[in-house]
Amino acid sequence: MNMLSIPYRVLERLIWPGVVLLLLLHTHGYAQGDALQKEAHSTAAMDSLYVKACSQLDPDSSIRCFEQLLSLSIAGKNDSLTNGTLLKLGELYVVKGDLAKGLTYTKQALSYTSSLSLLDQANVYGHLGSIYFSIGDYVSATENFYLGLSYIKRSDNMTSGLDACIYRYLGMINIRLHQNEKALHYLDLGEASARRNGSKNLVAILLLCKGEYYTGIHRIDSARKCFDAAVVIADKIARTDLKVEAYEGIGKALIEAANYKEAVHFLQLAIDVGDSIEKSTAIDASYYLGEALYRLRRYNDAERVLVNALEQASAAQLKDNKIKGYTILTEVYKATGQYPKAMECMDSFIVLKESLENAEKTRAINLMDIKYQTAQKDKRIAKSELLIARQNSKIARKNMWMLIIGGSVLLLLVVSGGIYSHSLNRQRSLEKENKIGILQAAVRGGDNERRRIARELHDGIGGMLSAAIMRFSSMHHEYPAITGTRGYSEAMDILREMGDEIRKTAHNLMPEVLLKQSLPDAIRAYCNNVHKSDALHIDLQRYGSFDDVTQDQKLNLYRIVQELIKNIIEHAGASHAMVQLFRNEQALIVIVEDDGCGFDKTFVKMGQGLHNIQTRVHSLDGKLTLESTPGRGTSIFIEIETERSNSDKAA
Repeated sequence: MNMLSIPYRVLERLIWPGVVLLLLLHTHGYAQGDALQKEAHSTAAMDSLYVKACSQLDPDSSIRCFEQLLSLSIAGKNDSLTNGTLLKLGELYVVKGDLAKGLTYTKQALSYTSSLSLLDQANVYGHLGSIYFSIGDYVSATENFYLGLSYIKRSDNMTSGLDACIYRYLGMINIRLHQNEKALHYLDLGEASARRNGSKNLVAILLLCKGEYYTGIHRIDSARKCFDAAVVIADKIARTDLKVEAYEGIGKALIEAANYKEAVHFLQLAIDVGDSIEKSTAIDASYYLGEALYRLRRYNDAERVLVNALEQASAAQLKDNKIKGYTILTEVYKATGQYPKAMECMDSFIVLKESLENAEKTRAINLMDIKYQTAQKDKRIAKSELLIARQNSKIARKNMWMLIIGGSVLLLLVVSGGIYSHSLNRQRSLEKENKIGILQAAVRGGDNERRRIARELHDGIGGMLSAAIMRFSSMHHEYPAITGTRGYSEAMDILREMGDEIRKTAHNLMPEVLLKQSLPDAIRAYCNNVHKSDALHIDLQRYGSFDDVTQDQKLNLYRIVQELIKNIIEHAGASHAMVQLFRNEQALIVIVEDDGCGFDKTFVKMGQGLHNIQTRVHSLDGKLTLESTPGRGTSIFIEIETERSNSDKAA
């Protein structure tokens, strides 16, 4: 059986390009298995069903055949065939737009991987990651992709093309999260792997992704080259679905270049051809077609296209890029004076955005809870081992007293002194831990209050202010004469400035960037924002990996750097500052220096800002050193011991 003969070609890629290779492996194992050869009637039945399922012209008929095959393979205890059939059912439901059911079948496939090769197991995690990507759950997608890569590397088989597929998705996730350097790194790795393995299919897919990356950073010529090259390859290998994605990519690039008329042509091509091949691509292209029509002021056409696309996305449970549709549709309604519909559309946008953010926060909290429970379990085990060790030590001392009773007085004094010293040290350690716990509680309390205030500012006051601006804007329909007055214009400017200040204040109180980026990337974003609004130039240098920095450390260190830069702006009179971040096995180090006026530490009292910084440093069980000389600037050195170094000490 050759799986490449499947009639509906879209099944060769779906959302997980590596499926064909792995199903071929499953088929080969199924045809060659000794157990199946011993039961000829079962083999014949499954063989017939498999051929019938693969020859169907529509997904529903194929699903019915694969469901029957699933029952037979489970009854025959054929894990390899069961795994492949579950993956196939998951793919078919994804094609139909039922992502929830597709995810359910794919998760079930994990239960039948214990007897399979490492490469087959990697394939299952790749499938899961691709479905989570389509749902918009980038955290779960990334976790499964990394698991897949780990199995591929353990298998020492880098010729399957699976790693290229995974690198492609990791690149796309980082494009969505605006982490451009990481995105290009993964896409380059994927393209290199695909070319090394001679997979034109994967090379075309990676070129599409790189085209989207270049569009995002406004390198339109580079993007167009990638998309055009993908079209050439798609024609050679007869992949209409890839050609559709290339047309969509060209349309997006043309929108970025403000060539809206030509963009409409390519996006309409993508929708017309893609609607019968890959629904999610056609819906995504519709969002951008709506934007191009809006830019051309063809508001009625834009409204029709966007409303239809959003309805199809809701029916298919596709959240990825749906925010784009709501954003453009809101602008269309505002441009045509349909302010009630604009408000309703904005509400849908806010609900969708908050649902995605809250889901991400819930996952992060659950992960922290798992880590906490694991730590508690380890602590109980360590406590039990300590108790056993103490009991053994007590028995040994008792035997020693019985043997050398005559000279025990001196030994007793020595042992008593050691116990007292140990008890005293333990008491001091407990006092220190208690003090750190109190500081951490105080810091967390302040951060929680900032979160609450930021949420109130953004969702409450910010939402009300947006509504007020929209209501104020609609007044020119009822009172045309007022719109040309100076007072009306000044009032609108004040309202917009208030909105900007509220968003900026909410971001500074609790920046959501910390949930999506690493510590260095979050600090870099803050430094860039400072540089835009102030004459201070800030250099950021990073050394080492910050992937395992805890959320608590990340938040506190971000706040510390934020407070130090604010002090430099308000008091130092500096033109240049430098922030250095170091991470090694022993410690996490932050150094902040400026070329400002400096001060004499003996005559300057510690202000509230520096006091807050010291509180946060102590809550992390760290050390702070401050060096300053009048006229020669200030340097602050902060050192936090890492969990790895602490565990080494405990050992």
